[in-house]
Amino acid sequence: MDEVWTVKIKLTEFELGKILWCIKSISSILGFLEISPDKKWDIKLDKIQKDMEEIYNSIQEEKEAMTTNKTVNPKKEYMKKISG
Repeated sequence: MDEVWTVKIKLTEFELGKILWCIKSISSILGFLEISPDKKWDIKLDKIQKDMEEIYNSIQEEKEAMTTNKTVNPKKEYMKKISG
């Protein structure tokens, strides 16, 4: 049985977008070249892409909410985020 490790990393929105772009590009290239990687690996790549898209979309939703709500106090929001 494989061990599963969970890590927490910090990425900027830009970095997250680039990683997501890379994952999508790899998937497209593999499909175009009709390369079938090991089935377990392919499923994990799809899962990573889905998870990254969900994170990226939630960031976009938060940004939109902050721009539409002009009463938001950026300092208070920052303190809320870092305090958990």
